[in-house]
Amino acid sequence: KPALALAIQGAARIETLVNDLLLFSREESYRLGTVDLAEVVREAARYALEGWEGTAALDGLSEAIVLADREKLLRVVVNALKNAREAMNETGRLDISIAAQGRWRTLSIADTGTGIAVQDLPRLFEPFFTTKIDGTGLGLAYAKKVVEGMQGSITLANRADGQGAVLSIRLPGAGKEQHG
Repeated sequence: KPALALAIQGAARIETLVNDLLLFSREESYRLGTVDLAEVVREAARYALEGWEGTAALDGLSEAIVLADREKLLRVVVNALKNAREAMNETGRLDISIAAQGRWRTLSIADTGTGIAVQDLPRLFEPFFTTKIDGTGLGLAYAKKVVEGMQGSITLANRADGQGAVLSIRLPGAGKEQHG
């Protein structure tokens, strides 16, 4: 590649890192409200999966109203879907589901990618840890920070039912089903 192209590429990479760092390091304030988790997933899929040749099971999403910051949750889900897409080839399959258990609602995004190397599992949410050539290693760290900030939890593990990984985001439910 010509030197100028490499310089531009390098500058773009630095810009991405700086933006990710600013996002990760700032003090978060949360605008918590009732959010339709299924609607957030459908919106995130429009961003993250555009042009992708694979299959995403989005139709059977059960309605789940959670207490969350919609903008932050959308950012986390877009990033999760992009990660899953990148872990597969263009013909992979995403199994996306929402489950309710007690007061919790859990979004699961399971891909048919290569899965996660066992030695990498404990480090996935560490800032700057990445297995990607061009990753900053801040996407999952940011996701953990904001999901926990919304009183939820996030996990990433290899699928028990086959090849690939599954990301789970658990958030407190909200709305009429809570007070019955």
